[in-house]
Amino acid sequence: MPRLVPRTTLPMLRFAEQAYPRWRDHAGTLGLSSAQLARFAADLNQASDAVAERRRVETQLRAAVRAARQAERSLRARLSGLLQAIRARAASAKDPGQVYAAAQVPPERPRSPRPAPGTPARFRMELSQDGVITFRWACDTRDAPGAVYKVERRAVGGSHGGPGPWECLGITGTRRFSDETLPAYPIPPRLEYRITPQRGKVVGTPAIFGVSLAPTMASATAPVSGAGLEPAHPRRSVRPVDRAA
Repeated sequence: MPRLVPRTTLPMLRFAEQAYPRWRDHAGTLGLSSAQLARFAADLNQASDAVAERRRVETQLRAAVRAARQAERSLRARLSGLLQAIRARAASAKDPGQVYAAAQVPPERPRSPRPAPGTPARFRMELSQDGVITFRWACDTRDAPGAVYKVERRAVGGSHGGPGPWECLGITGTRRFSDETLPAYPIPPRLEYRITPQRGKVVGTPAIFGVSLAPTMASATAPVSGAGLEPAHPRRSVRPVDRAA
């Protein structure tokens, strides 16, 4: 038998309100006694009144909650403003301790310096077919969220001499960088990358990673082509060599 009485309150009340006059008018046909209908009417009135009262109380409660939250926000803002005024007074007073003692609030603690980001480590590198070196690293920034990394490069050895000056390649907010500007032919035997973490004005300890561009057999990793290189240049592979800063 399908469920006829709705599960939720308001649909059940509407069903009862619609059913009562029909059942009362056809009580004989439906086999319902006047006593049954009287009890039904009493229960319906009691439930309707109770639900209406509940809705009224819920409306008042929501209004009271909104008013309480607004009052709390106003009080919090007022307290913060007064405390700032007291601290400003203490900062300009000859005896700040006297001001804090009179207000019975603790003096403002000096802010701790921001911790520096960690040092980059675990350098990993890959070379694409078009001569782009992409490298990744690990760095502990749990105490310095929002750190960025300055990436620099210099050539070492070969006709470039060495080591040359550092050249800034860019700043990245991730622990990944792609070098698309390898030095023109003849390519140096070694490149060094310096990665310096920083957060705002706080600069962490840099790390230097050396990349050796060594000639290999034809079956070695993909040649460094493009980026101004001569096409007849021997195949080279890129071998990372870590070095402390």
